[in-house]
Amino acid sequence: LGIVANRVQQENEGLQIYKKLQTITERFLPVHLDYLGDVFYDDYVLHSTRRRKAVIEEFPGSFAAKSITAVAGNI
Repeated sequence: LGIVANRVQQENEGLQIYKKLQTITERFLPVHLDYLGDVFYDDYVLHSTRRRKAVIEEFPGSFAAKSITAVAGNI
């Protein structure tokens, strides 16, 4: 299973969330988690959602769009 942390505000926040989730998962489930990356909180997501468009199309230079592109590259 791949984990993507959404709406993070700091660079290490997603990795910290992943590590906590991985620790709990290893304890109770026979599942390995892979960290795929994170998507930063970005007001442009709200704007693109209101327009019913993907943030990556409407605002390709936004933090969220760049994060999504980086996560896609990890898949």
